[in-house]
Amino acid sequence: MKFYLLTTLLFMSIFSFFGIAQDDPKTSISVSELIERYGKDTTLIILDVRMPQELTSELGQIKGVINIPLQVLAQEVTKLEKFRKKEIAIICRSGNRS
Repeated sequence: MKFYLLTTLLFMSIFSFFGIAQDDPKTSISVSELIERYGKDTTLIILDVRMPQELTSELGQIKGVINIPLQVLAQEVTKLEKFRKKEIAIICRSGNRS
């Protein structure tokens, strides 16, 4: 568990901003805020919009995170239907796509 949290912390520290879908869909939070919320809120969904080749880099995939590349998100949005009423944090490599 600690390894998972440390890996997540390392991965997330690379990003500067993340979009969080709440009442205001354009809300941004810091990496540390996201990590804190993800550790406490088991209902928070994290959507990673990186490309498949980015998931094989040294950053890799994060356990428990849904990956749908931004380029195909419109076609695969139905995969998120079951999370419609939940809060979704969107992440990417640099923060530009999220």
